[in-house]
Amino acid sequence: MSDYLRRKLRSNKKINNLFKKIKGSIKGPSLCLFGFLSKKGALKIIFVAFLVIFSSFYVKNNCFDINVFSETKEVKKIENHDLFIGSLGNNIDIPEVILVDNFFIKASSPPTTASFHSLGSLAGIYDFDEPEIQAQEKRDSIIEHVLQKGETLSFLALKYNISLETILWANDLNKNSTLKEGQKLIILPVSGVVHYVKSGDTISKIAEKYRGKTSEIVDFNQLSGEADIYIGDFVIVPNGKMPAPVVQKRTVVSTPAPSSSSAVPSTPLASSYFIIPVSSPYIITQGLHHFNAIDFSHQGYACGKPVFAAAAGTVQRVTYSRAGYGNYLTILHPNGVVTLYAHLSAITVTSGRTVSQGDIIGYIGNSGYTIGATGCHLHFEVRGAPNPFGR
Repeated sequence: MSDYLRRKLRSNKKINNLFKKIKGSIKGPSLCLFGFLSKKGALKIIFVAFLVIFSSFYVKNNCFDINVFSETKEVKKIENHDLFIGSLGNNIDIPEVILVDNFFIKASSPPTTASFHSLGSLAGIYDFDEPEIQAQEKRDSIIEHVLQKGETLSFLALKYNISLETILWANDLNKNSTLKEGQKLIILPVSGVVHYVKSGDTISKIAEKYRGKTSEIVDFNQLSGEADIYIGDFVIVPNGKMPAPVVQKRTVVSTPAPSSSSAVPSTPLASSYFIIPVSSPYIITQGLHHFNAIDFSHQGYACGKPVFAAAAGTVQRVTYSRAGYGNYLTILHPNGVVTLYAHLSAITVTSGRTVSQGDIIGYIGNSGYTIGATGCHLHFEVRGAPNPFGR
């Protein structure tokens, strides 16, 4: 706008008086825009009605103070929240304000999001017998979900923001599988597959098998490099795909579809092969849960009590996991079975060391995902065989 036109507008008494009424008051963009139209009669009534409707929204969420035709040509945000009845808190979403030709203003508010539940309700397609989907925090670890009444695989895929195939592959299911309330399902943190590492496996072979990328596998699993894998590890392949069934050309009979990518061999064990990995007396604070684990603890304060090697073997991974295990280690036993000891307060062995059954390998703690000092316990997993302490 030219300086000449600006001076003309300022010299107009009617417009100037209108600006004075608007200036310094709590107005939304609608008032500044329609203020020029405010006159006596029907138009004024329409204007007031329009203002009431829009101010209910703008005063609540998008309040700002406008200095019309100020010398600095700035739009100032209200800093004094005491202007309002009741507390608005410190998080008022104020829209961006755009000056058009240094005269009119335009407010640009952030987009409003809607949940699957509300959108489905509006469309009339949501099944209210199915539980409402709650937003899930981003995670990088595998969890176990106990199926509730009304839940379906499609519902879980939406709930955890992963593909339906990911759930099917991880749990050896197909789209026609029958589900039961209370059934436990493995849920990956991302769409893809999980692979149980066996002898001879490499990251590049795993990536090739599931059409993944080696760099993504290394990054997502927090590995130091492609060589940083051990027998008994679960490796997540982001966006991986299960291989298609192999078709035999001569007989034209397809072999069964590959078992779950997380399928673990089951080695028969003598009842005395493993010893209890904690001192007596002990208590089991959680029965069999993912993955093939038992939680051991003691009455009273358990932190600092010793943890023993359940059987002889070679220490493999010794590390800290932010995914929930905290301080943990794994031991590879001569029969190919792997045991895992998690939530330790301290570890007394190093990777590559040979241990005997009963050797102290660490101490009970509550590192990783546990609940305070009272959460001190040993998370003990058996990979490649049944957990003999499962109940």
